[in-house]
Amino acid sequence: MARRATVINEKLERESAHLIVDSGNFCRARGQASERKTETLVRAMSLMGYDAINLAREEIILGSRRILELRDKERLPLVSSNLYRRNSDRLLVHPYVIKRLGWSSFLGFQYGGIKVAIMGLTSEVVRDKMAREIPMEFYVPKPEVVLQNTVQKLKKHCDVVIVLSDLDLREATRLAREVGGIDLFFIAKGAERKYAKKVNETIFVIPATAGNELGDVELILDDHNSVKSFEIQWTLLDKSVADDEEMVQLMAEYNARRVAPRQSSQSAGKK
Repeated sequence: MARRATVINEKLERESAHLIVDSGNFCRARGQASERKTETLVRAMSLMGYDAINLAREEIILGSRRILELRDKERLPLVSSNLYRRNSDRLLVHPYVIKRLGWSSFLGFQYGGIKVAIMGLTSEVVRDKMAREIPMEFYVPKPEVVLQNTVQKLKKHCDVVIVLSDLDLREATRLAREVGGIDLFFIAKGAERKYAKKVNETIFVIPATAGNELGDVELILDDHNSVKSFEIQWTLLDKSVADDEEMVQLMAEYNARRVAPRQSSQSAGKK
């Protein structure tokens, strides 16, 4: 995380039109150690200034109360357009966020620039081992049920539509073909890591799964602010990248919390 923060900060300093996103499945909800790790990760995301974070299947195992606690405590921009509370039939978090890049300001108002919509999409709950751990309080309808209306709505007001999801490539390709209007689709599986390819009008990307790599997707727009092509760069976060001091401190606090319970347990066993 310390090297990731350094690279992100450098990119933001060089290029103002930059968005930081995550497609989800970044936490593990099982056990006290996993809980401490989740708290550290979301704190780091908050400090790095993420613009949108999708709620995927690993996150929803936490349950609505814990998800909202973390969101409110760290002011996380969590999104999902199809994660509903079963009893109220309402979305748990916002379905999308809209960002304006390259804008100018006059009398406190923003104008010009490019409007980018970033929506979240949680994969449908199917009958597998992991499905048993998802709280019954949630209802996750098929992605196509909500995707069609949401994308059509966003395209009327935004130049670029980005979808963050934990879907596989085949499912995402089918949805993009049926719905239309999706410019960039982040997915989780179905091809090799660091996959990036444009199919018809949609760019599909599978991020790097290793924690020591960072992906940077550049969208190249035409005179009408439509995406005409893209470039992608993968940065290896090796020893040549300096550690961010704020993240070093955060990791030191996390490691101290890991050691303290272990020492207490050992002391108790000696009595």
